Amino acid sequence: MVLYVSGRNKEMIKRGLKRLLAVAAVASMTIGLVGCGSGDKKITKYYSADEAQKTKALVIGDYDITMDEMALYAMQEALTYGVTSSALKDDSSVETNKGYALSLLRQNKIIYNVAKNNNVELDDGDNDYINKNIESFKGKISQEVLDAYGITDETIQRVFEEQAMASKFQNDIKNEMGSKIQADLEKQYKDTVFTDYYYMLFPTVEIDGDSPKKDSDGNYVYVSDDKKAEVKSNAEAAMKEIQAGASYETVADKYGVTDYSRDDTGYTDGYGDDEINKIMNNLKTGECTGPIEDTLGYAVIVMVNDNDEELKTNFISYSAQSTESDQFDKLQSQWLATIPVDEVNDLQGTVWADFDFKGLVKNLENCGAITTD
Repeated sequence: MVLYVSGRNKEMIKRGLKRLLAVAAVASMTIGLVGCGSGDKKITKYYSADEAQKTKALVIGDYDITMDEMALYAMQEALTYGVTSSALKDDSSVETNKGYALSLLRQNKIIYNVAKNNNVELDDGDNDYINKNIESFKGKISQEVLDAYGITDETIQRVFEEQAMASKFQNDIKNEMGSKIQADLEKQYKDTVFTDYYYMLFPTVEIDGDSPKKDSDGNYVYVSDDKKAEVKSNAEAAMKEIQAGASYETVADKYGVTDYSRDDTGYTDGYGDDEINKIMNNLKTGECTGPIEDTLGYAVIVMVNDNDEELKTNFISYSAQSTESDQFDKLQSQWLATIPVDEVNDLQGTVWADFDFKGLVKNLENCGAITTD
């Protein structure tokens, strides 16, 4: 076994989480940007505050969502991703962005509801953060634009608080989950030794371009017995040269096997069968072993580092993040399932379908909140 350390619903859930986190952060990225205020470009008005608060557009469980909240989410979507009117070339692109805003609203509201049911509360630090974000948000968007959609200070406060509560709930769960997974993995791999080694292969299969050659049945085509003996002899000679102090890169180049060789990583008892594990577990830094017959040829292995603590740390960190991500995705799916969603019937009439998203983007451009190309 070789260790490598590298680099429509489920996707929407992941996309929605990323957008939720991005929206929560957008205000902090807008400090210092100039709002409208100049009045030199026309702002189209759509709703009064009374109209926006009375126009129901969506139902999410027991929550009635009115157009002021819908418009605020649409505004956040456009701001977060810098959506310009020139990018909204057709109805499809408009509907795609409206869909993102709608998905974000649904997910945030449901997770907020779960957070509330789990007695999540905002502390003074959270409230300070919310107030700073609101200040930044309103510093970017002119009051004229907010008034054009009937978005009041009360609506902004409520939505930002709900977003903060949902985000806090998720982050707290993720941090707790991540800490436990990290601790478990550190315990699991406490006595495991991670290594770096160079795997030098002397092929005994025929090469077709860059790949091992296969016959019509999919079996490897091997060289003749005489050629195989020659390959093994070269492998033995290479090993002796390395053991005598030659650079393994130089030796690989000398015998023309650089393209078939690689830098690799492994860990205790994780290299293959018991025989290979025993060889690798006992190989010390700078030592060379071989030739070991493999499926594709004879291998000469050079131990570059027999105890790479940095590799171990990185492996545990990577594994913890991957495990945390998988577990959190499953948990988030469970949260989102607490309120059933009917993507068609939850929408109230044609209110959201008729909403002019491109007009909203144009208003944001006219007030300088979104810069055009």
